Amino acid sequence: MATTNENDLSVSVLVSFGAFREEIGGDLSGENTSDYDDIETGEAPSVGPVDVYKVHHHCSAYSSNVTWLKDTQPTVAIISTGDGNDYGHPAESCLERLHGADVQKVYWTEKGAGGQPQAGDVVAGDVEVQVAPNATSYTVSYSGGSVTDTYQMKGAPPNTAPRYAYSIKGQLYYYLDCPAVKRISKANLRTSVDPPPGKQPSACVKEGTQ
Repeated sequence: MATTNENDLSVSVLVSFGAFREEIGGDLSGENTSDYDDIETGEAPSVGPVDVYKVHHHCSAYSSNVTWLKDTQPTVAIISTGDGNDYGHPAESCLERLHGADVQKVYWTEKGAGGQPQAGDVVAGDVEVQVAPNATSYTVSYSGGSVTDTYQMKGAPPNTAPRYAYSIKGQLYYYLDCPAVKRISKANLRTSVDPPPGKQPSACVKEGTQ
């Protein structure tokens, strides 16, 4: 669609790494108004399902329309918004659409100056998404890396074999081939298909090395 609006001229980027997919679309709009054009509806079919959606236009009232969310089916949404902003971001209407689309969790960088967080929302500060090579899951970390959530990739086959190792007495988890695993006693050693709940990724996991 032709447009002269600066926001709607934003470049939409689909980031993929293995089976992982994330869409970042700047300030694109999803509604035709005197100021904006509906770019999202035309772009949605070519994007398809994504794991992570960097919410367009700071979750403005004119972004993230129903068609966009139906076609992209994001598992996780990340809203970049600033406290005390002059635009009322994130807008309550945008938040309602995200919640209605069954997004598992919505991460906010700050509380903003619009709608209020609901169940499944986290005012997280800096948000870091990590994907390891050949992984079937990805992690979203916040609160300075002290909290990490793990999600299964939409396009990845289900895990069937152990991939991770950890000590029941330790705080970290490792790839099975990490050298540190050899130092864990057999009595304390456990393996898992997915990153174990309550444990933090070790350096070898963060670096994607085995």
